[in-house]
Amino acid sequence: MFKFEHFVSSAAVHLQKISKILEQTVFFTQLLEENQTLQSLSRWFSRELQQGRCLIMLDGLDEVADESQRKQVTAWVDQQIKSYHKNIFLLTSRPRGYRDASLKNAGIVLEVQSFNLEQIRNFIHKWYLETEKIRLVNDESLKIEKQAQKQSKDLINRIRNSSSLSAMAVNPLLLTMISTVHHKLSLENRTLPEKRVELYKEMCEVLLEKRQKEKELLDTLTDKNKQSVLQVLALKLMQQTITEFKVADGIDWIQRYTKSKLSTEIPCIQRLLQTVVSDEVNDKVKPEKFIEYIRDVSGLLVEHEEQFYQFAHLSFQEYLAASQIKKIKNEKLLIRNFSNSWWAETIRLYAAQSDATTLIRAVLDMQSLSVNVMALAFDCLEESLRVDAKVRQQLIQRLEEGLESTDLETFKLAAQVRLIRRLKNFVRINEELEIDSSYITCAEYQLFLDETEEPRQPQHWQSKRFPVGDAKKTITGISRENALRFYAWLGKWYRSRLGNQLSEMAVHYRLPKEEEINQYSINDDQNFSESGIRLVKFQLPSKYSQLADYLWSGEWKTADEETVKVMLQVAGRERERYLDVRDIENFPCSDLHIIDQLWVYASKGHFGFSVQKKIYQSLGGTREYNEKIWYAFCDSVGWKNKWKWRIPSDLPLGHFPRPDRGRKYLLSHRMDL
Repeated sequence: MFKFEHFVSSAAVHLQKISKILEQTVFFTQLLEENQTLQSLSRWFSRELQQGRCLIMLDGLDEVADESQRKQVTAWVDQQIKSYHKNIFLLTSRPRGYRDASLKNAGIVLEVQSFNLEQIRNFIHKWYLETEKIRLVNDESLKIEKQAQKQSKDLINRIRNSSSLSAMAVNPLLLTMISTVHHKLSLENRTLPEKRVELYKEMCEVLLEKRQKEKELLDTLTDKNKQSVLQVLALKLMQQTITEFKVADGIDWIQRYTKSKLSTEIPCIQRLLQTVVSDEVNDKVKPEKFIEYIRDVSGLLVEHEEQFYQFAHLSFQEYLAASQIKKIKNEKLLIRNFSNSWWAETIRLYAAQSDATTLIRAVLDMQSLSVNVMALAFDCLEESLRVDAKVRQQLIQRLEEGLESTDLETFKLAAQVRLIRRLKNFVRINEELEIDSSYITCAEYQLFLDETEEPRQPQHWQSKRFPVGDAKKTITGISRENALRFYAWLGKWYRSRLGNQLSEMAVHYRLPKEEEINQYSINDDQNFSESGIRLVKFQLPSKYSQLADYLWSGEWKTADEETVKVMLQVAGRERERYLDVRDIENFPCSDLHIIDQLWVYASKGHFGFSVQKKIYQSLGGTREYNEKIWYAFCDSVGWKNKWKWRIPSDLPLGHFPRPDRGRKYLLSHRMDL
């Protein structure tokens, strides 16, 4: 344990400054000696360093712009760590700057993580509390607390129910921006828009409006003026398929635009670049100051690395690029890139503020269509301001004809588009669960049959394919076993096509529970809840995806082996290949609960650790090992005999998961099951 009795703030030396005077032989005490105000501390600091009583904080490695110089700084820091190893060193850097010049003697490397839901809640509540204290400075604390609670609750609910807001809220900077916009709109008796394009429009307007009182800047520019420049930057970034730019490149792009025939606001933009005014009257600044100005005042641009800027979120870049394309009337750019996934969100945001007829007509004229192109065309259809009625009907008809087509590839494309559209339109239950608002159709189930080549069609079908004309009808006559197999396939299908392969969480699907059906009932529940397929979407840590797939598919033995494998992984015992008493006692509660619930759900309460626990306790089992009770338990769950079985009910209750080296009795008394 270290005890730090002194904090010398004036002794902090920025790494960018160190790099300018750096020599490999320079040490901290020498840096102090060069600072006249700190010379008296030199001997004291040297003594404290030698005794290991210092916390040395070094900031901004990435801001040493020259890469060779940055590596010199890193070597110097490594030398200090080695020479004064009894002390604690804390170095900060943006990721890219550190990757290019990492420390050899770093003990722990930490990366700032995104907010989770609980952190989002805490942040919003504290943000609103401090904001309302300033606004309602003369009011009673109880009134302030009540107002902050009301506003924060409203914003949290809106974030939970909006995929767009949820994606941005994990970033502290963006969450601050969202809170700012929400607060301003609430003062005007307005709410955050539900449509994405309106949300981004509102956020840009609020963040770019005049805020000279807050920032102590003389702001003579309108929000539309500022957005005009940002739109130019955003479109250029989209065209170059990048998200960051150097200041010099940004200025060059804007200046080139002002000289082109495309610009309808040449005088306006030139004025922006030449007359951004600082807090000193008539003190004109260089063009690059505009970018710094937007960074400091609105936060829409952030300095990702030294002299490297990017938009605070890719969504802003895509929205502003779409707005610029609308302004310059360059739909051809979007048509050329319709099959390029990089442009997909920009195309959607363009359609949401425009007439999408030309875009959709261009898709209909394509010789060959991909699933992504067809799905994007339907996104445009649903989100656009306007679409010609004839073109709308042609697109819908193309899909419906494909669903009934006997041509395998044509049907497959249409069914995949239909399924993608379904998976994007669930109703959110909470931050973890979403539920579908309709039942799976014959065409979607047929896609599952075709891709798995498994004979799981309903008994009332006369062939391996649904009856002619039934493509859009609800699939019925599906057993629980076949429904689970469909869920397993759908989870894999989603993760391979739509999921984030790098995410620590993976999407899965299951049957809705009775209470979920009651709370989120639809008319079709009365007819199809017993033999149809309605989806509930949930997420699992990726390490449990394979286990869930085995269980959903009824592969019990393989799932049992996977359970052992994943438990060894969680406990860090892959090399030993077994869990000892301490491992099982200390096995994380959350992981144990996930494994148990997967088994219980898939087997309909027949298997699982919690099932085994009830049996064990019913026999008189406690935390203390009792050989007689243990063997009675083993006999009860069928671990002594070889069983011939085809379905779970053929095996005794609690048979799976099976023990690993006889230690399973320890799991049977865990109180957290």
